[in-house]
Amino acid sequence: MRRCCQLPGLRASGSSTGSWAAAGRGRLAAPPRAAAAAAAAASASGLAPPPPRRSAALRVECAKQASGGRRSARGASTRKGFAKPAAKALEEAWEADLPPFYKAYYRAGFKPPRYLGPIELRKNPDGTVDLATIEDVIVSQLLVVAPALVFLEGAFGSAPGVEALHAALAARGAGAPAGVARVLHLLPRAPAEAAGDGGGGGGGEGGGGGGGEAPAVSRMDGGAAADAAERPDQQQQLPPQAPSPLAAANDIFDLDPRSWSLRADTRQLPPSAPPPDLPAGDDLISILSASSYSEEHLDPAASQLRHELPVGFIGVWPELAAMHHSCAPNTAVAVLGGGHAFVHAARDLAPGEALTTNKIGGAILAPLEVRQAAVRALTGRPCGCDRCGREAALPESARGLLAALQGRVEGEWAAALEAAAAGGDEGALAALWEDVTLDVDALTDALSEAGASGADADALAAGAYGAAELAWTLEELTQPLPSPARLAAAVRMLRAVAPGSESHIAAALQLNELSSARVADLLRGQAARRQRTSAAERRLLAKAVKANEDAESALVAFYEAMYIRYGFIPEEGLLPQLQSGLQMFYAGLDQMATASAAGGAAASDAPRERDLVVDGIPVTLVDRVGLPTQGQQQGGGGGGGGSGGGRGALRFEVVAADGGADADGGGEPGIDEGEGEAGDGAGAGALAGGEGSLHEDGPLLLGEEAEDASPEALLAP
Repeated sequence: MRRCCQLPGLRASGSSTGSWAAAGRGRLAAPPRAAAAAAAAASASGLAPPPPRRSAALRVECAKQASGGRRSARGASTRKGFAKPAAKALEEAWEADLPPFYKAYYRAGFKPPRYLGPIELRKNPDGTVDLATIEDVIVSQLLVVAPALVFLEGAFGSAPGVEALHAALAARGAGAPAGVARVLHLLPRAPAEAAGDGGGGGGGEGGGGGGGEAPAVSRMDGGAAADAAERPDQQQQLPPQAPSPLAAANDIFDLDPRSWSLRADTRQLPPSAPPPDLPAGDDLISILSASSYSEEHLDPAASQLRHELPVGFIGVWPELAAMHHSCAPNTAVAVLGGGHAFVHAARDLAPGEALTTNKIGGAILAPLEVRQAAVRALTGRPCGCDRCGREAALPESARGLLAALQGRVEGEWAAALEAAAAGGDEGALAALWEDVTLDVDALTDALSEAGASGADADALAAGAYGAAELAWTLEELTQPLPSPARLAAAVRMLRAVAPGSESHIAAALQLNELSSARVADLLRGQAARRQRTSAAERRLLAKAVKANEDAESALVAFYEAMYIRYGFIPEEGLLPQLQSGLQMFYAGLDQMATASAAGGAAASDAPRERDLVVDGIPVTLVDRVGLPTQGQQQGGGGGGGGSGGGRGALRFEVVAADGGADADGGGEPGIDEGEGEAGDGAGAGALAGGEGSLHEDGPLLLGEEAEDASPEALLAP
């Protein structure tokens, strides 16, 4: 079992859930000071600290004799470091009934068909537009598969900032496809003051802002956000938000959301068609701040199976931009290599229910006032979701305790943890653990007294998630046999407010491994006992029964997290592969952390090997850590300003917009047929037919580039 100073995926490199704020793009992270102190404490205790913000290359080679051959015929690995099969493997039995979209999870270069589920664009009475269901939807149901309109990759563990995406687009100028520019004109804009801060931008599990200074409202510690936040009752008196540009421009309804191209019954540009040029400077920044989406990693499990490095990214998906924010979203988003976004339902949805997502990143784990300030900075209006309403209705004492816990995590507890780590004082760590757990338990009691229970209590307690995470961290550091109960509580909080996020599946994976290991330890202890009394047997049996129940609950929680993120995938086929991919990814992060701790700031770039066994398959993990280049440090992977090629280059690929199935045509509704394995340059330069089309260039997809290609060479004509 892997032990670390923080929950896996909750590392202090930025914020993280599915956010659209610059610091909120990446995995859900602990407040920076507390996380840094926890890392120091773990290092002092001999545990692996969280990985540094460095570019890195991870290489996984499966043993040929065990895996059926993951090496090529020549024994060479791919340029991204992963061995490629010598021949296309025969289709497994579970693949026969697998929806075509999900082949993208494990086939490198596969371009999933575009899909739009039982949802539609809807204009509300106040003039805003959202995506809403048109029939009953069940949890884990696939809702959207969409390529990015614009997509920019960064470095490993670092998402490019909005500024990098803006600079890359601005460098293209008139060379940007007209269809892309026209759709960008129709997307939501951030308020002027928020766009001016250089923040914004979306982020699924969001990951650390990458290229620019994060706005204060998106930081986990609140900072200026907490100071600027108004009381919820005062915020409710604000005038209604002006209609989003997405709503104000009626011609958005002239577009078919299945491809964001002109509808079949429209043969010419509507009179209100936006111009074919990119929005001007500040306007483009405002659009990207409100409508972009980014994370610190492409989906880690799929990246392992696809033999791709899970780099950070930022992109624009009109479908995601049309969703409204909620502090307890009802969808989960995963983005794969190539810029394809998968959206699944995180719970059952009734007809007419609007789809929501997290647009404030790590601030979603903060108390009400911080969340309200973050949403208001992004949209110009306060959040009115159910979670915020329930939290506003709590007694003042309970709300005060939430805020106090947040403050202590960033203040005295962080200082105490830092001091104990510096002095190697195990007694101080134990005392801090007792202090933190007492306050966390006091919050649980306060919420119970206020009438909160079940998922509602979990969502409310997530406002002090940093304290719950710190309690588990300290329990791992100080207790010889840490109880899974606190980790299980953290998983429930993430299920309530960040369902299907990378943080959710990472924490659920650790809980499942910990609970399973606990059962195995008890069984081994029982087998090793030489003298057994009836009383001892009863005690051991009671422990085994309880541990087994916990393990079953943990397994259910892990499967739930996986199904929410990845949809209805075969339990006997694809799910174990994705689970193994996650295990290898987090083993790689731990290996990087260990190498960094051993080598300090001057960690060697020489590869380090580690032998693992995953599901009976021998695996050699080769870790190579390298400091990022100056361009990567400043621009989230070098994407800004049209600088040299590499992972940060902005790349366009154009696909014919008329390639999809019409509503009355053949094929499955909502699917653009004709996409499959991507060959060299597949789709590049293809233009949709029909002069005068509003989106004549079709949707933009990410194409593969040569290692030394320059950004200018990647723009399709």
